[in-house]
Amino acid sequence: MATLNSASQVLPSIYSISSFEDQPKMSAPISRYLGPLSQRCVLNVLRHTPAVPMACSNCRCRQFSSKESLTVDVSNLAEMFRVAKQSSGKPLRRLFMTREEDPGRHTMQHEGLFYTMQPETHNVLFKEDSFTAEFRKQVETFNEMTLMVRRPAVEVISYLKQANYAYPPNKYLLYGSHGTGKTMSLAHIIHYCHSQGWMVLYVPWPSSWNNKFRYLTNSSYKADRWDLPRESVSWLKQFKTINAEILEKTPIKTRYSYEWTKREVMEKGSALTYLIEFGISRPKFSSDCIGALIKELKCQNEELGVRILLAIDGVNSFWRPTAIKLDNKEFADPDKITLIHNFKKLLQTDWSNGAVVGTVDAKASVKEERASFMPRYLLKKEGFEWLDPFVPIHVDDYNDKEVNSCIDYYVDKLWIQNPKALTEEGRNQLIFLTNKNPRILERTAAAW
Repeated sequence: MATLNSASQVLPSIYSISSFEDQPKMSAPISRYLGPLSQRCVLNVLRHTPAVPMACSNCRCRQFSSKESLTVDVSNLAEMFRVAKQSSGKPLRRLFMTREEDPGRHTMQHEGLFYTMQPETHNVLFKEDSFTAEFRKQVETFNEMTLMVRRPAVEVISYLKQANYAYPPNKYLLYGSHGTGKTMSLAHIIHYCHSQGWMVLYVPWPSSWNNKFRYLTNSSYKADRWDLPRESVSWLKQFKTINAEILEKTPIKTRYSYEWTKREVMEKGSALTYLIEFGISRPKFSSDCIGALIKELKCQNEELGVRILLAIDGVNSFWRPTAIKLDNKEFADPDKITLIHNFKKLLQTDWSNGAVVGTVDAKASVKEERASFMPRYLLKKEGFEWLDPFVPIHVDDYNDKEVNSCIDYYVDKLWIQNPKALTEEGRNQLIFLTNKNPRILERTAAAW
């Protein structure tokens, strides 16, 4: 019969007890008072906290099968509460979480574990349209934003650490079937670059520029182009928020002069922040201000010592047909949208001291072109040649460790509440139904 001294050795669960080496050995079996309960349930009863339900046939404890129940000896009821008081200051550790919140320190040892992104970080980096509505609801419900450390993100981060930034930017392309976690891996990479002091140019979902725009105006710079004032102003605000610290510490001056109207001229040597503020306050010129911003960053970032990350979620939408119908009843080419035209310049190799990380997603293409998730198919010939060369990174469904870690997290957050789903049989059925797909697992778990 095991004692509290060996509790940490007999707990094959998502929780562990940090240390009970200072606990005395007991003599009388605890079953005299509590019956055949598992170790975890005993600790919860002693601490007056509810046990998390799951697999134990005796008490639905989350930690044990019925074969591993009842391992603690105590002499009497008073001794039980004395032990509980001594152990109450030693919280149980959730084994599906890692305490390492610095993405720069994440390695494959952390694979399959969730880490918490602090509110002051994710509120700066990601706005509402950065993630799906389901994930935003989950973040709001759990009152925290957690990301799982997965191989694709760790792999890209390791490449970013080793790259030579004296050369043109390396391009990394995340690809995979729908719902495998490409956007989450991209968010992990963005968090890393931001924590390392990079300047981040984040484009959450440019597919909306092609077919879900609200306002469309003729370009003030090129007659055959189209501006998206609302989207341009929103992006400039996001850029200003994400890179506020860099813009404050690094006084960047423009190398070119810009004439917006006969009365509004931005002279050479103006502050880059003035260019950003001008675009926000004058939506008519916001798309062109983004073009000027990209032009300035490409020619100055190396000497300024500021590395640039261009992160695009759904980059294949840059070659997707638009919903803009011309007078000849044909649809406008994507290059005719000023925003797309400007950001495609950063996909070229005429600059250095930076990196490009993107995803290709079938949802970013038209319905008729979603038969495959492979980059060559989604980018088509033109897009593939534009991005070539790039490093393809496959984002697959969860492996065994990741899917169990995710289920553990959902149970801990009471996202899964059906008692039958908390048994070992229910867990296996949940894995079978979802085929370990992260998105399907999240939606299925919400229904359970």
